[in-house]
Amino acid sequence: MIEKLRRAEGVNLCLEGEGFSGGRPLYLEVDGQAFRHNIKRAAEISKATSLMVVLKANAYGHGLIEMARLAGQHDLAVAIPEEMRQLREAQLANRIWVLEGPFAKACIEDTSNVIWVVHSLWQLALFENQTQASEYKVCLKLDTGMNRLGMNSEDFALALKRIESNQYLSLYACMTHFSASDLPGGEQVDQQLQRFNSVIQDIESDELLLSTANSGGILYYPHSHKDIVRPGIILYGAMPSPEKQDQNFDLKPVMKLKSAIMAVRELSIGERVGYGGRWRASRESRIATVACGYGDGYPRHAPDGTPVAVFDSASQSFVRAPLVGRVSMDMLAIDITDIPSCGLGSPVELWGDYIKADELASLAGTIAYELFCSITTRVPRLLSGE
Repeated sequence: MIEKLRRAEGVNLCLEGEGFSGGRPLYLEVDGQAFRHNIKRAAEISKATSLMVVLKANAYGHGLIEMARLAGQHDLAVAIPEEMRQLREAQLANRIWVLEGPFAKACIEDTSNVIWVVHSLWQLALFENQTQASEYKVCLKLDTGMNRLGMNSEDFALALKRIESNQYLSLYACMTHFSASDLPGGEQVDQQLQRFNSVIQDIESDELLLSTANSGGILYYPHSHKDIVRPGIILYGAMPSPEKQDQNFDLKPVMKLKSAIMAVRELSIGERVGYGGRWRASRESRIATVACGYGDGYPRHAPDGTPVAVFDSASQSFVRAPLVGRVSMDMLAIDITDIPSCGLGSPVELWGDYIKADELASLAGTIAYELFCSITTRVPRLLSGE
């Protein structure tokens, strides 16, 4: 795809080119090169440990199939069977882990190169009650303190016996999920690791894979890496916790939400902006309207002063301008009084290279995960750096 943004005053502000229909200038750039870089960084941080590329929820809003095709030969991980089927229909041959396991017998009809995570005995029964003779590889999930999914130690022991006695079931791996690995120095991670190790230590298998480390475990708890790690949010260039948004692990943003200024207003002292008039001009001001709103996925609760990057033609660089007034469904406003070279058609970045998603999410009272997953279908997408 090739995008072109007309910036000269007096022409329409349309994106043109393959994949664009000549609409408003808002679009989402997904940087494939940055994604591959982040996979490499996750592998380097976890050293010799293998990794699965977590692609659940449409690859955190980035595009399931597109990101899967950039993952190389790594194992892939999705949340639900429907996501696994999408990958198979797209001819992806990688091994796929289904992290929530099956929900019904129909889910496990296609088992080729699939690892089914089993978190409950009722799921194990789905495999045992299959009428056709097929071999199933399963990963037993142990609940060590998340109290969400996973077996307790008694059910886990029972599941091991049932798998051992079933000729069609093969125990491929065991895993658990940390509840507080997004920050370093937490005692809960070590407590969960101790519970996990105490339960699986008696399993007699030289080939059994163990998996405990999610993104936070990879970054902050190297003793949790074990055989295969499960990076999620860090593959997309954000941090597990917004409290650590400035910590440099050499991760690159993959999602970049871009637009342009579509109108400029000159305001006198005392004039207000937006619904409810939340923001009031304390000086004569130049206010720019940007083509992006909560109907596109920008957080409605972003407060006044939230930074938006706008291109300054004088310095030939992106500079920060503050958000003013409430975010509307289709647009938002920024104060460009101190950037006189900005005007109609000036390019804008809502988050990406110049405004980190973690920073915006923190100001809006949410997390980067939600920002990424909130982009709506009306926003055109551009895959770059393939």
